[in-house]
Formats: sequence, C-alpha cells, structure tokens
Amino acid sequence: MTVALDTGGPDAVRRWIERAKPTHPSLVDESHRLDVLLGFSNVPTSAWIDERGMLVRRGDGAAIQESQLARLELSPALPPRLRETLREAKKIRTEPAAYLAALRDWAEKGEASRYARAPDELLRRARACTPAWSLAAAHFELGQHLLRTGHG
Repeated sequence: MTVALDTGGPDAVRRWIERAKPTHPSLVDESHRLDVLLGFSNVPTSAWIDERGMLVRRGDGAAIQESQLARLELSPALPPRLRETLREAKKIRTEPAAYLAALRDWAEKGEASRYARAPDELLRRARACTPAWSLAAAHFELGQHLLRTGHG
C-alpha cells in the first residue's frame, strides 16, 4: 500500500498517484498521523509490515529511482532562498538499487530476510524524541490546524 502524506488531501496528491499507476491501494494521510506513529520526517520513507501486521522495518528512504534533482543545474536566476534549499536537497543521497534489492529479499524470504528487524532492534534504532523534534512537531500541528480552519 502507498500512503501520501499531504495536508491538501486527495486533490493535492491525485496527479502523483495517477501518474504512478499503482496496482495496490493508495491512501491519503491528511493529518500526518504516520509521521507521528512511525517517526517519519521526510518522503519517500518506508515502513515494512508483515502479514501478521508486525512492523519489521521503518524509516528507510524508499526511493526506487535516481533523483533527477541530484543532476539538476541550479540557475543563478533562482531566488536565493530557493537556490539554497535546492542546493541542500541535492546533497540527499539515495540508493534505489540497494533499497529495491532489500525489499525484494524481504518479500521473498519474510522474517528470514537479513533486512527484517526484530522488535527490539526496531526500538534500539528508534530516534529519540528531542525537545527540538517535539517543538517542530508542535509547530507543524499548529500550522496544519490553521490551514484547515482557513487561517493559512
């Protein structure tokens, strides 16, 4: 299943879902509950859930193809803030081939896959909720509320 995280709802993500032509269910999480429940902070991010409903891996970058942004030449004519944002985004590295190989290994071998993690390992790897993380989450929640109530 694919879940789009977008406060804008179905209309905001419809073109991306239609363009991908998925053969599996696609849902929209307008309130970003998965961010809270699974600790997502960027997209695409994955959560692997087995047939028993058990989380076996979470938080990996889930790019399945190389980013076009990485090769994009940034025009000097771009506004400075946008140019700096894109420059930073270009630094994000993905490993689509490695991710797909791991996903396929898990799909074939299930819990015997070396990529599936035991619950205690998932907890050990979980990111601590720092005060800065909590403040950012509170700001995001407030921003969503203001947007939904017509003040954004």
